[in-house]
Amino acid sequence: MNTLAIAMIKNEADIVEAFVRHNLALLDLMVVIDNGSTDGTREILTSLQREGLPLVVFDDPIFGYYQSEKVTHVYRKVVPVFNPELVWFLDADEFIHAPSRAALDAAFAVVPAGDAVLLPWRTHLPDVEVDPARVLADPLGAMPDRRRREEPTYFKVVVRRDPRDDARLVIEQGNHHVHFTDRTRPTTHVMDGVAVAHLPVRSVEQLSAKVINGWQAYLVKNRHAEVPTAGFQWQQLYERVVYGQGIDAATLTTVALDYAQPARAGRNRADDAVRDAVPSRYGPLRYLHLARTNLLAKIAMNMESYILNGDGTWKPDTDETAAPRRDIAGLLEVLRQSDAVRLAGAAGSDGPRWVEELTLANPGWQRVANDDADLLLAADMPAAKFAALAREGASHPARRIVWWAPKPTAPSELDATLAAWYDAGWEPHMLETLGYRALSAFPELRAGAVVLQRADATRRERALAIRAALCGMGDAARPAATPVPKRVLHPMQDMELLAA
Repeated sequence: MNTLAIAMIKNEADIVEAFVRHNLALLDLMVVIDNGSTDGTREILTSLQREGLPLVVFDDPIFGYYQSEKVTHVYRKVVPVFNPELVWFLDADEFIHAPSRAALDAAFAVVPAGDAVLLPWRTHLPDVEVDPARVLADPLGAMPDRRRREEPTYFKVVVRRDPRDDARLVIEQGNHHVHFTDRTRPTTHVMDGVAVAHLPVRSVEQLSAKVINGWQAYLVKNRHAEVPTAGFQWQQLYERVVYGQGIDAATLTTVALDYAQPARAGRNRADDAVRDAVPSRYGPLRYLHLARTNLLAKIAMNMESYILNGDGTWKPDTDETAAPRRDIAGLLEVLRQSDAVRLAGAAGSDGPRWVEELTLANPGWQRVANDDADLLLAADMPAAKFAALAREGASHPARRIVWWAPKPTAPSELDATLAAWYDAGWEPHMLETLGYRALSAFPELRAGAVVLQRADATRRERALAIRAALCGMGDAARPAATPVPKRVLHPMQDMELLAA
């Protein structure tokens, strides 16, 4: 069963690598919305991508906890491109608890398309003697105990997708449920044998930074659309940290027992904890050195980002009508993943002008000749001209080629074009191609952008299968006819929230 998960995260460097590795052992693709992390989370995600994990990252600089709006927006951009059967909605402190991938697929195979499944939260507790280093290195192993009772039980939602529902599905705040735009809900099932292990309380510094930054983000959103119950656990903890007795190692277990629960006197570890170890699937963690976990630093860097960058929303220039039409969101991600810094635009395409804008945006990128480039951009280049370019081997770049045509390309013409490039030593990079399309807003990019990498002769059959799959996708990923900014600088810029 083809599955992906969407997760919106911010400043989760202490756990994000374990989260990605564990859940990708049970899923096919992870799509992460990184809400302007400043603690090393983004660097860890990029390292995991370069390692080859199936991971797509949406950079999201918009300040404020607009989780429902953002996850819904990304769902509508991603699922028409990747066409999954099953879509999970997770947070960075959540780990799928299931016997195996085969058991997971079997459990969901009986769910009808269009229905939703609710999986129970199981909130795990830090040890009595918290060892922050052990929690960092092995969060599931360091926290084998969970709450005996969830009062009430919260659920995380999984959708058995029906493509006809894509444009009307709304993911609710907290990823706890979904509804349609007419406020009705899909048929819902509660599943036994599969749960979501929840690790919201891991250390004093982690929790303190989370609730301070998190509650302030909620306050930004609630100025515009108040949701009385949203984030109430963060508000309670924020008031405890800022106005009350604070949080220390001695009270961490009590805080975890009470997290997202109504007040009840007498909760204690002896009566309210049970051993329920979740086998980890992440192995040794490689990128903990990239994490910045100091409490004051996390709070200060979060505020500094807001001061320097504003709320991240798109504000058109006064001369917007005269501005060049550009959507560089997907291209920025290809540059990040491939570590390309020397850029060239193919002659006879709009690539040189796109490269000029990119180098103005980042002085670290250089405009160079084709034969000295890491990445060649063939923007708005007709398929026939792009195929002819394949024969100019001396002008090919070192790492990536990005191409799209100005109008839809027939499957036969696309196949001939990609065949010419395969003969020249290049093959489509499937994940980066589909990721590029998902990150983009312009219709021609969503339907036709292709990212090429150097071909590997040992995987010829796989390369031919990828080419056939791309040629068979057609035009389905083009977005609905909604207003799109003329200049798209990040992949959340065409979100409806910005036009409200």
